[in-house]
Amino acid sequence: MFITKLSVENFKGRTITHDFSPVTLITAGNFRHKTAIPLAIRLGMAGYLPPPLGVRSVYKLAGNPTAQGQMSIKLTFDTGREQTWKWTKNAEGGISVQGGLSPDIAMPELMLDPKLFWAKTATERIQTIFNVCEVGPEAFNPGVIIARLGEVQVSPVAYCEATLIDVQKRIAADPMKGIQDWIERILNWLKSEERSAKDAAKSASGAFKAFRIIPTGIAKNVSAELGNARQELLAIERTLLGSNVGGMAVQLEHVREKLQGYSTDQEYAAMLKGLQSVYNDRRPFEDDDDPKELLQDLGSIIGPARAKLDQLEHTIAALKSEAAVLTDATCCPKCQNKKPGWKKKTEDSILASLSAAMEAQKTAQETVAKATTKADAIHAWLSAEEKVPQVLQRRKELAELQAKEKTLHEKIEAIAKPDPELVAKAAALRDQIVTLEQQQRDWDVYQSDRERKEALEAQVLSETCRAEVLKAVAGIVIQEQNKLIDSSFKKVLNVAQHFTTGLINSPLEFVDGELGRRVTQADIDMDCEAPIGSWIPFETFSGTEELLALAGFSVALTGDAPVKLVILDEMGRLEPSRRVDVALRMLSLTESGIIDQAILIDVESKVYGGLLARKAFKIITP
Repeated sequence: MFITKLSVENFKGRTITHDFSPVTLITAGNFRHKTAIPLAIRLGMAGYLPPPLGVRSVYKLAGNPTAQGQMSIKLTFDTGREQTWKWTKNAEGGISVQGGLSPDIAMPELMLDPKLFWAKTATERIQTIFNVCEVGPEAFNPGVIIARLGEVQVSPVAYCEATLIDVQKRIAADPMKGIQDWIERILNWLKSEERSAKDAAKSASGAFKAFRIIPTGIAKNVSAELGNARQELLAIERTLLGSNVGGMAVQLEHVREKLQGYSTDQEYAAMLKGLQSVYNDRRPFEDDDDPKELLQDLGSIIGPARAKLDQLEHTIAALKSEAAVLTDATCCPKCQNKKPGWKKKTEDSILASLSAAMEAQKTAQETVAKATTKADAIHAWLSAEEKVPQVLQRRKELAELQAKEKTLHEKIEAIAKPDPELVAKAAALRDQIVTLEQQQRDWDVYQSDRERKEALEAQVLSETCRAEVLKAVAGIVIQEQNKLIDSSFKKVLNVAQHFTTGLINSPLEFVDGELGRRVTQADIDMDCEAPIGSWIPFETFSGTEELLALAGFSVALTGDAPVKLVILDEMGRLEPSRRVDVALRMLSLTESGIIDQAILIDVESKVYGGLLARKAFKIITP
């Protein structure tokens, strides 16, 4: 079905009627209202126009929108069907609308304005393709990704398997409603977990390298020797004290055994001095502030700032790449401009963007560093706050045990009548025990430090392995996503290629949500300096390429539209020979039924003279 007649009244101040063929050229000089005709057709087929006009402000297109009056549009189709709209403004300024749009002939939004597709994010574009190709959840099974997890081979195996179990649980627990939404959620989770694992590995690695173990003077574990010395001393003391003071001797031994689990008073004093210097003298917040709430606030600053740093790193890398490509270029890579001064203008633009990005990066880095430093200080303060009472309690218990030991010893000495030889031997044993106790404390500290360093080393290995596994799984998800995109997008590309094959130098491709094509020998022959196979993004397409790609995509993305109408309103941008080629392609597409109608707009018509013999081609002048 195609439009055979358009009648407008008081539309942009004009009242006209035009007949149309399947391919119609609208030609007139500048400022002759050529674009008013396709604008009226769009409005008649959709019932609205894109903002700022939208739906309610359409009457602004009337000849005098501030005065009362009437504006109308009437479309007639080759089936005899008619579509009529009428807007009336009364004396009070109110506007009424007569007419309505039947759903079976309504023009889809993307055909109304194909550029809306490119205003979407890459994720939204992919989802649009899935919607057009009717790709539902049944077309993608998360079990495929779970089955491929066995491909991930990272050492150590135990850490790798543990991470893969976490990934499998996360995938299985995430319900799928929209394919692309599900993929984006999984990828975001994988990337977030990978970043956390890298941060944890970096933190543990720093602690591991800074940890000091000094084994000098630590000979061996002397716990058995120490136990024997204590037993021997106990036997001598019992002999010296006799049965009358045997009970006190046992108590004394128990007290001394307890004392072995404590540090010295000087050591506790040193601990308190270090802790109190943090707790009392370096409080990193105001008295009325809650440190735990401050940590939450700092976390909400650090997270977004780090995410912004990641984004800025990509932006800076892209800008530097653009600047590098520009160095040897003989024309603008985007618009092919060769006019004098083009390179400086482009370089200035890139350098300005790069400077702004680097300044933003510096600000974000300072924000992360400042917030992290304060968070570390608060953590240290909270740790000190928790440990001070514990150290004070241990010091108090030590003092009580030492006092009890002294009292028992004095009582025992007052009662006992010691044998000089046994007294001397007991004194020697006590000295030996003191020495052995210090050696045992040194050994215990050494063992504790070694275990801590081994734990840090294991943590570095675990988190590094986890990050590598998560990265590999993300690669699998992206591969499966690309497979689905490729298979789905072939349907769209097959339609779009009808518009571009033979008119541009290589087939259209859709990669990671971006449209483009590859450099061929034909491009090299046309002075392109990029290597064969290089990617040419849609944003740098020439006038012909952009015009045809947009037209092809508008049809491909609205394949179920009842009226497949293509409006090419920038034909004047093309070389004369290219204009004829495009017109011929539109005739071919209408004849084959790929589109129903094409409307071309140009400032001149002489290059199309040879097409007037074609029955389906017509030229009108507003």
